[in-house]
Amino acid sequence: MENNSSSSSSPQSPTTFTTDREQATWTILAAIGIVPVAIAGVVFGFVLILAVGGNLNARHLSLGALLTAQLFGYLFLAPYVLFVLRALWRGSFAQLGFTWPSLRQIGVALLGAVVMIIVVTLLGQLVQTILHVHHEQQAVQIFRSIHNPRLALYFALVVTVAAPITEELTFRVFIFNAARRFMPLWGSAVVSGALFAVAHQDPFLMIPLAAGGIILCYVYVRTGNAWMSMITHACFNGFTLAVLFIAPKSAF
Repeated sequence: MENNSSSSSSPQSPTTFTTDREQATWTILAAIGIVPVAIAGVVFGFVLILAVGGNLNARHLSLGALLTAQLFGYLFLAPYVLFVLRALWRGSFAQLGFTWPSLRQIGVALLGAVVMIIVVTLLGQLVQTILHVHHEQQAVQIFRSIHNPRLALYFALVVTVAAPITEELTFRVFIFNAARRFMPLWGSAVVSGALFAVAHQDPFLMIPLAAGGIILCYVYVRTGNAWMSMITHACFNGFTLAVLFIAPKSAF
């Protein structure tokens, strides 16, 4: 299958993801497996926290405990996706975009973050206007409630480091590349973006986050570097937190 990218530096279309029925079946099963693996990580995190905490009440866990459980979800999911890629992808990881970035690629990633901030924010406001509601993402509500600087830093690290790395591995490097083997580039971006939005479990932000996921696909394809969509994603999340930190009462 030919490369659908408009850039010579973009990741090659995954020609080594063969289209035979057995390979397609394993790819689908691996994609489905993302959900139970992530849940298993979160459950393991909760069990570990309760075991270490002794008499902690499972119904009244602290925010730090909840963040740790979420972090374990990421810690389970990232190795799983890397294992799946190693099993299904018959090329090198460099072909998937795990290479040292150039200044041009970093520039594209930063520009992508600006575009993502604008598009997601405007679409979010449009959805709220149409539905006549005022809605904030759960992560934003949580951050507003944090008053402990150490906890705020912990939250920021999870949101700007663990989440972008794991989610980009999952939705761009794996799902997007696998979909590119069976459908056009734009269709693969829509699939990746839609699943990215669904994973955030926020019906009010489905359209804005799906658009954000498509932008992340573009950054990945345009740069040919998996680290760049991670940087774009991290900058987007970091900008949101920075706005909330500087202006806690802002309507973001």
